[in-house]
Amino acid sequence: MKIIAMILAAGFGSRLKPLTDKIPKPLIKIGNETIIERHLRNLKKAKIKNVIINVSHHAEKIIEEIGNGSNYGLEITYSHERDRPLETLGGILNALRFFKEANNLLVINSDIWCDYNLQNISVPTNGNKAHLILVPNKNEENPEGDFGIRESKLNLSDNIKYTYSGLSCIKLNSLKSLTVRYNKLGQLYRDWAINEFLSGEVYYGNWIDVGTHERLKEARSLVKNQT
Repeated sequence: MKIIAMILAAGFGSRLKPLTDKIPKPLIKIGNETIIERHLRNLKKAKIKNVIINVSHHAEKIIEEIGNGSNYGLEITYSHERDRPLETLGGILNALRFFKEANNLLVINSDIWCDYNLQNISVPTNGNKAHLILVPNKNEENPEGDFGIRESKLNLSDNIKYTYSGLSCIKLNSLKSLTVRYNKLGQLYRDWAINEFLSGEVYYGNWIDVGTHERLKEARSLVKNQT
C-alpha cells in the first residue's frame, strides 16, 4: 500500500518569537541541519518519496530553502494556505487533492525532534483509522497526557496516559468523507479514540517538542552531545 507523507509546517511558531519573526520554525537550525531537513532525510531513509508540505507563515522562505525536493531525493509538493494557517486537520483536508494515489498518509509535525525510525511506523489495520506514536509525558503544558493504551488500542479512560508525539499514519479513506466542522487533528483523534478507531505504540527514544526557547535549547544540547 502506497504511503505519502505530509509535514505540517504552516504555523506561526509564536512561542519562539523573536526567532520566528524572521524565519519560520521549520527552518530553525538544530546542529548542522534545520528541523524540517531532518524530517526530509528521515523520509528518504524510510523510502517514502512523495511529500506534501503545507505552508503559510513565511511560506516563501520554506519553498526557497527546500525547493522541489531533488536535493533530498524526494518529490515535494506545497499546499499553500495563503490567507491564514488552517490548523492541523484543516491543513490536511485542504491538501486532500494531492493524496489521490495513496492509501495511507504519514503525518509529521514539523516542530518535533526525535530519533523514531519512520520505516517502523505501522499503517492502520483491523478497522482502525489511524496509528499514533506516543511518548512518555514530559510536557509541562499537558501533564496528564493524551491517550491511554491497552494492547495497542488507544483510549481516553486509562489513568496512565501518554503524549501524542506528532507522528501518525492515517488511512486516507477515513478522511475523504469527513464532515466534522472543527479543524484540529487532536480533536479528531480523541473522537476516534472514543469510538475505538485508533491503534498506537509508545516510543521511548529521544523526542522533543521544539515549541519553546527552553526546549529548543534542550534539542540543541542533545544533538551537540551526540556528535
